[in-house]
Amino acid sequence: MDRLKNNQFGFSTIEVILVVVVAALIGLVGWLVYKSPPRASSLSSVSTSLNRPSTPTQPEGYYARWNQYCDTEGKACFKYPPNWTLNENKEVVSSTVNNVSSTVQSPDQAVNISYAYPYVRDAAITSFLTMSIDNIHNYPNLKIVGGIYIDNNNFSLYAIVDASLVSQDGLAVGHTSQFINTPRFGLTTDTTNEPYQLVAIDGLSNGNNTLDAAKNWFTSPEAKDGLLILQSFTIQ
Repeated sequence: MDRLKNNQFGFSTIEVILVVVVAALIGLVGWLVYKSPPRASSLSSVSTSLNRPSTPTQPEGYYARWNQYCDTEGKACFKYPPNWTLNENKEVVSSTVNNVSSTVQSPDQAVNISYAYPYVRDAAITSFLTMSIDNIHNYPNLKIVGGIYIDNNNFSLYAIVDASLVSQDGLAVGHTSQFINTPRFGLTTDTTNEPYQLVAIDGLSNGNNTLDAAKNWFTSPEAKDGLLILQSFTIQ
């Protein structure tokens, strides 16, 4: 009887050990499965990524969707937004020569782009507060000056001028100096030789601004586009 009891006790001990081992194995397998991402979930993730719409490719350059104007007389070109309005006028001077005067206007008329070739007009010198001086790519002899004609009721504009005028008249951002009131530029050292004019003008105030309002014009989206128009200037 004692031997039978001992055998029964022995079997019970083995069974307990087996149960513990099996439970440990089940726990280990469950832990490994929990730590590894399900294969179905991974496939689903890849499928979602492949089916996601791609981000539209950005156009090369800011001007990609803009229109381009070219003057066949002066061989000058510049770009402007597609929702701006272009008007071109040609005055016949002779059988071979035309005077060209073109305007581009923003939808809200806050900015007028004025282009003329040739542009020869009597000029006066007036007080000018320089707001900015910018370059034109590939034209180191030209500058774009932004500023306010204080003597002309705070008239704001951007204008392409010969770089030599910037140093000659001592233009510096934030400072007031004397500057020509009909800014123009030439493509040779002789600025009187068929000069051009390309300016972006405050089209709403017509020079009837407070100084603060004139300064604020330069921060408007339309005026910033006006500067970009002037920076797109090229010669064919």
